[in-house]
Amino acid sequence: MKTKMMMVLAVLTLTACNSKKKDTPKEVKTEVKQEQTQELKAPKFSKDKGVAYLSGKITNKKGDQLYIINLETNDKKEIKLDENGAFKDSLTISEGIFAVSHGQEYTPLFLEVGSNLNLTLDTKQFDETVKYSGKGAEENNFLAVNMLKREAFQTEKLHLSKEDFEKELNVYTKNFNADLNAIKDVNKSFVAYQKLEIEQVKEMLRQLHENELYIKEHLFKGIVAPEFKEYVDYNGGTKSLSDFKGKFVYIDVWATWCGPCKEQMPYYKKVIEKYKGNDKIAFLSISTDEESNFDGWKAMVKEKAVGGVQLFSKRDINFAKNYRITSIPRFILIDPQGKIVKAKAPRPSSPKLIELFTSLGI
Repeated sequence: MKTKMMMVLAVLTLTACNSKKKDTPKEVKTEVKQEQTQELKAPKFSKDKGVAYLSGKITNKKGDQLYIINLETNDKKEIKLDENGAFKDSLTISEGIFAVSHGQEYTPLFLEVGSNLNLTLDTKQFDETVKYSGKGAEENNFLAVNMLKREAFQTEKLHLSKEDFEKELNVYTKNFNADLNAIKDVNKSFVAYQKLEIEQVKEMLRQLHENELYIKEHLFKGIVAPEFKEYVDYNGGTKSLSDFKGKFVYIDVWATWCGPCKEQMPYYKKVIEKYKGNDKIAFLSISTDEESNFDGWKAMVKEKAVGGVQLFSKRDINFAKNYRITSIPRFILIDPQGKIVKAKAPRPSSPKLIELFTSLGI
């Protein structure tokens, strides 16, 4: 299961990073209108400390541990898995939103003093199989189910016209609130948190929808791809987009601090190796790191050894603006004439990428 992007107020929806430097659960911040913030104050979770209990089993485990991450402090607690993927532990916590991390995926977790939860999941369908039982299960099953609903909304609705999108967004919001109100004996701070979050999510989805419309209207197939010039090449000198004219150009836009970007690297390496010696296509990776992290970029390029042409953009704002890059990783395919094939191309982990290359005769 791919990792999703959207996390609002530190609640996960797994697949990309924005410009914030967070390597664990990713955060997308959006603005809420002043009148909304007056009504929906940030929830005040109790600071009283106590014990919560978590047990469960991970089927098809990817390693011998999972982590419980405090999304306010980024503190981690490691919990060992036995040979069958079972685990059991107690945690000293103050109530709030946490995350369960295993392998390269996350799922949100609400804990309060006295929680006694059992978690089961299968890594082959991570998000779809998350299931909680025990004290505190209703809140956590709500989080798990609504992650899936949000992902489905992003997959199915962002291409709609503005009018139709707003209609669907209203339905999504109504259903979210109905699901929240259906929880019995729910923690009041949890409810306040979710009411604030849905307003944040709505603004975030609107921003994503605007980006989709812009790409559709301004970065369509056949339009000349915006140029970038003289980006620093890891192997020396500089490179510009025009240097690759005559070849297809597949671009990976990434940063050293972006977890989902790094998750794609093993897949990207395999794609590059598959097309080694094929002079019809060039593979580029463009880092959006701050100029101050130049040495960190060089170190990671050496460590990961993905291959292809590794470029450093010095966080070129015009590049991000021209290609409407609001989250990473982002992949772009350009044809030999320097025209866009796909401004949002399939990622290396998707079988659709090779299918696309094959359809183009690469």
